[in-house]
Amino acid sequence: MSKSGTIRAQFLEDDGGLLRFAVSVAVSGQDVKPEPLVVHPSKSIPRLALIERKGDGWVTKTPPDPVEGKRKNLVVDLDDPPVKGANFVRWTVFIEATAGHGRLFLQHPQCATVEARFSNKPNTAKPQKIVLKVGQFPRLVVGLNQAPVPKHAAQLDPLLGTADQLRPVVEYVVHRLQGKSSGGHPLDAAWTVQGAQPLPAKLPAKSKLAHAEEAWARQVSEMLTLTPYAGTGLAYFGTFKHDSVFLADNLDGRPGVPKVYGLVHACQHLAAFGVSSRGRPDHRFGDYNEKSGLEGRRLVSAGAGTARIVDDMGGTWIIGGNPPTPIKAKQAKNGVVDPNDLICAPSLQHAETMYEIDGINGCDFAPGALFLMSNRPVKNDMNSGGNGSQIEGKYEVIYKGFTPVARWRIGTGGRLADNTDGAHIGFVLRTDPSVLAGVTPKKDGKFQLLDTGGFGVVGRGDGVTVLNVGHGFHSGNFDGPAGTMITSKHADINRGIGVWPRMTVSDAQPLFDHVHEVLAKLRPLGLARMFILDGTKTKVRAKDVMEIGTPKGRWLLYASPLVPMYEADDLANYSISRYVWSLRGVPAADQIQVRWSIYLPQRTLAQALLDAGRDPDISAVAKEAFANLTNPLHKRKLSKKDGSPHVAKILAKYTLPILDFHSTPSGRAVCSYKFPKMNRMSFLNYASREAWDGKIRLPMDQTFMNGSESASGFPEYVR
Repeated sequence: MSKSGTIRAQFLEDDGGLLRFAVSVAVSGQDVKPEPLVVHPSKSIPRLALIERKGDGWVTKTPPDPVEGKRKNLVVDLDDPPVKGANFVRWTVFIEATAGHGRLFLQHPQCATVEARFSNKPNTAKPQKIVLKVGQFPRLVVGLNQAPVPKHAAQLDPLLGTADQLRPVVEYVVHRLQGKSSGGHPLDAAWTVQGAQPLPAKLPAKSKLAHAEEAWARQVSEMLTLTPYAGTGLAYFGTFKHDSVFLADNLDGRPGVPKVYGLVHACQHLAAFGVSSRGRPDHRFGDYNEKSGLEGRRLVSAGAGTARIVDDMGGTWIIGGNPPTPIKAKQAKNGVVDPNDLICAPSLQHAETMYEIDGINGCDFAPGALFLMSNRPVKNDMNSGGNGSQIEGKYEVIYKGFTPVARWRIGTGGRLADNTDGAHIGFVLRTDPSVLAGVTPKKDGKFQLLDTGGFGVVGRGDGVTVLNVGHGFHSGNFDGPAGTMITSKHADINRGIGVWPRMTVSDAQPLFDHVHEVLAKLRPLGLARMFILDGTKTKVRAKDVMEIGTPKGRWLLYASPLVPMYEADDLANYSISRYVWSLRGVPAADQIQVRWSIYLPQRTLAQALLDAGRDPDISAVAKEAFANLTNPLHKRKLSKKDGSPHVAKILAKYTLPILDFHSTPSGRAVCSYKFPKMNRMSFLNYASREAWDGKIRLPMDQTFMNGSESASGFPEYVR
């Protein structure tokens, strides 16, 4: 007999000494003769029984009689009428086992045997709640999972795979993404749960600058939080010269440029974003010097050259520390800043000294300020074991066991060049609340960074549950906790602080308008796809991908086509944070897992998406990308037999999966994959590519549902 059926086992609860499971048997077809389910324990179990609901509790159901010890099988007749799914019928029974450690083998003539492992205490961890304290700063990365979510009264059975059971789930997720489920800004609850107040639609008569600064901080946090670490222009177009497309004119409000922002940022890109997004016409990035041969805007970087850039833009670069001292960045003969001119005392790493930068050349330590650690001394210390560094021409090469693992360019003054080992730059998101209120700051004031994690601010991972926060430079791009000090693993590389002319009350309205009229209207240049899976299928393997579309692949309930991360309206822009927010508290989260995968368009597809504006027709964008290809071999590989563009292949070829998020039974949203750790990426992303047999299981330009089900009634955004 063909094994066309599937068995699903789900742990329900631990009631002291008893464990309870739901077991479903799904068999293809609509007129199916029931066969018994056999439950075989791996070892002696004090008691194994069939149970059913009665009121708020459970009672034993007979037949069959409970079995005890000696590995006896529990044989369950599936004699109740089955429930009809998309292309199958399903029986569900409930099994109770005495707590312990072991396995249950679930056997049915029409299904492959399923193994259900169990233990005495399943993991039932609850999210940690962080309460905002006086003098602290709100953090979007914390609030995303801390805010309360609605409870759902309607009972759904999305595992049936039918459109009417899946539609409420998809509608809930899409409406949260679009902000239809909230009265104000979609992410307001993520801030207010920490004690922050909703922002007004207009600046109030009092504390105008404070409200404008807070509006900027929240908008920038939404746009940058959880973006993966990578070079922006390099990831999209394969070259750094395109960085300025995403980090200069678009952010500072100059006309005639694409209104977009990027989805990946290294430390220097975050810092450039922090400066440009302030929208101050007198302090904008300029062009490269013609003699350099480089194109685009000259942005800040993790190197001493940033001191000259800030100075050229009308800011002031601060060094010293006892007291803080402005410097006119000196230039060496080769046209770069000598890092030996940027000498800082350890005190400049402390907030107490930072707040002494008060009116120096008209500049203050305030939001948008830049911290820089860079240009460490060159090392030449390789030992007899082949570990360490040695100088090879113009480079310092780092070895591990005689194998080169890194190669860094040597700059001036016996130090490494800009953007090399240990170099880091970051921008200040918020400063001490007293500064925003127009009050002279205290000497023990605090600051908040939106950073990659390279400045060692204590408590960075506290309360963060959306992803695992590691240590070091690349532990995640997000808003950090209140800090009083910055650190580095190299004690002598602090190159100072870049500060900007003091913001006054007259600057409040322009900043507030810039947030709403420029930043809020930028579209994230990315693509997204929703998946709904059986909640027991938490890990998709390579062999599982080959089952999609077959009876064994019923664990995949739905996949949307690839959609842009924006819609036609200027304000319908969906940041990565918004996709996380949409997965909070999904209906039937104990039965299913809803996922969003986020993709970066690359090269010809990135250009076509950039040029298309707000046109949401991804198939048309893919065809335009195809038309722009100049290599005939590439065109042939991405064509159908008649020579027309193969949209699914084009989308698969020119998209890079950068993030996977999924819902959880607890109501939280969790990141399971973040570029560049490709080994953690869901295998579902491979299903959109051509397999060894020539088939594409999940074409990116199509909706997937089981049987003959249709998504025609689903929200327009995912159709």
